[in-house]
Amino acid sequence: MELDGEVAGWLSLENYKERAAYAITAEVSVYIDAAQRRKGYARTLLDHAIEQAPQLEIERLLAVVFGHNSSSIALFEAGGFERWGLLPGVTRLDGRAADIVILGRAVAA
Repeated sequence: MELDGEVAGWLSLENYKERAAYAITAEVSVYIDAAQRRKGYARTLLDHAIEQAPQLEIERLLAVVFGHNSSSIALFEAGGFERWGLLPGVTRLDGRAADIVILGRAVAA
């Protein structure tokens, strides 16, 4: 997403796994520049990805979020994602163990 010629944010869809059996599932990531946050841009990008997913033959979307990132968790939950998993302490961030929350949702076929 560009605003006035500057990148304000981005969204990506990536293969969840390389095996063909997982082709219906994509991992979604979204990032908004700090100066552009709280303006609805992340939700706009996420809604667009949800809308376009069926055309890409994607049936499920996953988001992998640090457990302490309540803003991102709230964004995905507002977009219809549910908590599908918790991986406690599987990352190290700033010298401390951090949890990962997996959120997911089905998209219309």
